[in-house]
Formats: sequence, C-alpha cells, structure tokens
Amino acid sequence: MRKRIIVMTLLIVSLIGQSQAQDTTQTLLKLIKPQTLGLYIAPEMGYGQVRGSLTNIGGMSGMLIVNKKWAIGLTSQMVTSRNFVPSAISPNYMRAAWMGGKIEYTLKPDKLMHVSFPLMVGMGRASADSLTYKWGRRDDWYDVRNANSSRFVVVQPGINVEMNLIRFAKLYVGASYRLSFLTDDATTLLPANSLQGYDIHAGLRLGLFGVNIKRKQATETKSE
Repeated sequence: MRKRIIVMTLLIVSLIGQSQAQDTTQTLLKLIKPQTLGLYIAPEMGYGQVRGSLTNIGGMSGMLIVNKKWAIGLTSQMVTSRNFVPSAISPNYMRAAWMGGKIEYTLKPDKLMHVSFPLMVGMGRASADSLTYKWGRRDDWYDVRNANSSRFVVVQPGINVEMNLIRFAKLYVGASYRLSFLTDDATTLLPANSLQGYDIHAGLRLGLFGVNIKRKQATETKSE
C-alpha cells in the first residue's frame, strides 16, 4: 500500500513538472517584470482649442513609472481663463475641465532627448454661463451652471519630446488631440464636440524616475 502511495505521488509530481515546463502562455506580468520603479508629479500649461476657440489650459498629472518606460496614473486639465468666451457660444462665458486615467510609453528614457506617447481616457464637464455670472459669486450658481452644462467622455492621445534636466527633473513639450463624446443631453450651446480640439503644452516632471528595486531585493536576500 505504501509503495502504491509513493508511486502515485511521484507520478503526480512528474505530471505537474511537465505541464509547467510546457506552459508557454505569455501574460502581462511576465512580459513586464518590474526592475525599477518611479513616481512623479507634472504641472503643465498649454494653449489649445475648446469649443472651436483658442484658450489657456492648465493641468497636473501624478504617475507611477515601471522600468522607466511605462507610466500609469491620473491627470486633470481645465480652462484657466476666467473670461473665456468662444465665438460659438458668444456672448456667454465657458467653463470646462476634464480628468481621467493616463498611460504613457517612453522610448529610450535614459537618452538626453527622448519621446513619449501619452493616452488619457476620462470624463469632462463644460458649462455656458451668462455674462451676468461673476467669478466666485455664489448667487444662484448651482442652478445656472447645471441648467447650461453637460458631461462628456474624453479621449486624448498625444506625443511629447522630453529632456532630462537633472536626475529628478524632466522638461517636456508636446501636442495632443482631444476627442469628446456626450454622456447626457446637451444644451444647444454645448454639442458633443464641445471639448474637442488640439493643444500644445509644456511642463516639468519632478520625482524619482528609476529606483532599482531588483538590486535592493537581492541585497535584502543576501543579508538574510
């Protein structure tokens, strides 16, 4: 009886070993093995189209970096001009902001000059406010804004040219194109393409871009 148990155990172990050796399935975690990690914030300023007119745009991103090439995080942008009056909704003011998840791939990040390809997918909101509305005044603010506003899905691919300034800072300039799609009923002043348009931007990335975690893990293992 014991011999049978031993034989069966050896047979099962052998089968498991063969199945693992023959397993050629590729997974994302196997393809991207973290060797370095990083984290940065990136304030930026831009100039681009919103509702068919050009305006100032400001933004901020917070990103986690894997192997210096892949970054994932959150980003937000908004029209920074308080007196933005697009010709399409004149004489009304327009307020607009959007935010979402962001993923970015960087080519040859250790080179002095290199290129990255960001993609943002998220949600946006825009409103057409009467000229009688004053920035910062709360009188009837909620009713006015919600009566003339709409929500949008926003997709924004782009390209950046970056320069390594110092170990903890990168300067970048780039361009992107913003697509927008309505998620609710629009007012006559805010159709589906209200947030659509191109923009150019520049910013500064501040943080850690490549902490070697593999070396630290090896050191910790030796010390144990």
